[in-house]
Amino acid sequence: MADEKDYHGKQNYVMLLGMIGLLVIGMVVVSKLGLSRNTSVMLIAGLGAVQFYLVLANLMHLKYEPALINLVAYLSVVFILLFIFGVAPDTLMIPLKITE
Repeated sequence: MADEKDYHGKQNYVMLLGMIGLLVIGMVVVSKLGLSRNTSVMLIAGLGAVQFYLVLANLMHLKYEPALINLVAYLSVVFILLFIFGVAPDTLMIPLKITE
């Protein structure tokens, strides 16, 4: 047992925390730059996607799992996104002002 190799390798959680923290700071900076709303949303969503990948790969240890488990995890995310973007037009078309 002493000669067994660790399945997940050596994780550097402090560096991962620093990377996620820098991405959060980047999101705040992007929101304060005064860019157009669409540009800001796209940049913040991109930074959020990078954070999402870091969490999936490192904290959920998906980079060490077999390909089938990765496929199931990423396909579930794709289906959730399809559901969100499929329902979004229905919810966004509700008028914000209530007229009497």
